[in-house]
Amino acid sequence: MIEFELHAAAWKSSDDFYQALLPVLGAPDWHGHNLDALEDSIFAGEINKVDPPFRIVVYGASNLPVSLKATLLKTAQMFKEGRRVSGADAYLELRP
Repeated sequence: MIEFELHAAAWKSSDDFYQALLPVLGAPDWHGHNLDALEDSIFAGEINKVDPPFRIVVYGASNLPVSLKATLLKTAQMFKEGRRVSGADAYLELRP
């Protein structure tokens, strides 16, 4: 399984998260910066250059602004639900 590391120490907003994540996934330039677009591109497939199986590990998540932490927690939950529904092995792990 491919593992990607993202370092969140300098992130201030969810846009910073998407700007770090989408290039790693090989997302097209027109990819939306929202949870619905991310879910579709990962679990529906044929949008990003990188398809599951993969694991994304976000380091430095504990010191982020509250709203950004909430976004990351919702995103991790979306990954969990996407695995349950689609069977695709895609993970998002948050580490301090």
